[in-house]
Amino acid sequence: MQPDPRFQYISPPGNAHEEGRGRAAARQTPGLLIVGHGTSEPLGQRDFWTTVRQVARLLPETTVAGCFLEQIGPDIDTALAALAHRGLDAVVLAPLLLFAAGHARRDIPAIARVAGARLGLHLRQADVLGCHHHLVQLSATRFRAVLSPEVDPQHILLLMVGRGSQDPDATAAMYQFVDQRLAHTPVGRALVAFLAMARPRVEDVLREVAAAPYEHVVVQPHLLYRGALWDRLARLVHEQDAASPRQRWSIADCLGCDWAVAAVVVERFRRAVRPG
Repeated sequence: MQPDPRFQYISPPGNAHEEGRGRAAARQTPGLLIVGHGTSEPLGQRDFWTTVRQVARLLPETTVAGCFLEQIGPDIDTALAALAHRGLDAVVLAPLLLFAAGHARRDIPAIARVAGARLGLHLRQADVLGCHHHLVQLSATRFRAVLSPEVDPQHILLLMVGRGSQDPDATAAMYQFVDQRLAHTPVGRALVAFLAMARPRVEDVLREVAAAPYEHVVVQPHLLYRGALWDRLARLVHEQDAASPRQRWSIADCLGCDWAVAAVVVERFRRAVRPG
């Protein structure tokens, strides 16, 4: 049986096998705490910890840990306390979030201020994943994986679906991401919809798409990992596919625990350590 990853979320720093050497290495380089949103879905949890392990492999001289904002543990406070116990005095918090909204702008900084003062840690926050070109290319790869080679791209309608946020900047960033994606994968028409909080809502746009004269409809969730939101969207797409015999409907996969995601986290970490 595999050990529960929630209790094994700190990677060893570099090649420091002895505790004394480990503490010395920890003081030389800031640790990295990857902050996930949190999900009750076992598949999403598994993929998050896979990303944490991938980042740790890309940063062998850095102590790498993971935690969650909500629903499951460890939380930020618990993870920072464990890192401080390991001898670190500086930690970079890297939000494993696609866009900057309430969690990245308010929740993480507020928790970090209190925990940092209590634990005597110097904390910095890295940027969210955003519109990094690695993610744009990965998104294009997920799109191409569901295409039929015989279909002309001009006969394809792409519906990009985001989680949704009340933050207008996060919504604008979603549209910016889609604009960059279309440079890699031109289609006949592209639309954007959201699963919650932002408009247009995906249910409303699906009705519009079903009436559009396109041979192939690709619905692509711009989500990191599979979970309840992906399952809900997949059900909607399968219902539309069954009800629209003149169209082919496909749903692309999430970004997932790809090495491209880990590489973006590493770049965000390094920029936070050495800004500019």
